[in-house]
Amino acid sequence: VNLDTGNGRKPGFPDKPWSEVVIDDLSATPDIRPELIPDAAEAKRLVDRGSRPAVLIFGPDFSARMTRCSFLSK
Repeated sequence: VNLDTGNGRKPGFPDKPWSEVVIDDLSATPDIRPELIPDAAEAKRLVDRGSRPAVLIFGPDFSARMTRCSFLSK
């Protein structure tokens, strides 16, 4: 579930929300098939039914929080 607003970008870093960077990286990983689920309620239903082993929910401030991470300092 991607609720990320993409706020908090810095020059020199990807020109897209950090949630999309993570999704792209997961897509490039063998045996991982990311799927966008429209909302957290649907994600919970899928996990509760055993239809999906796990879900990631990117909150609205995910990019802003990633931008503040010390490992992203140049």
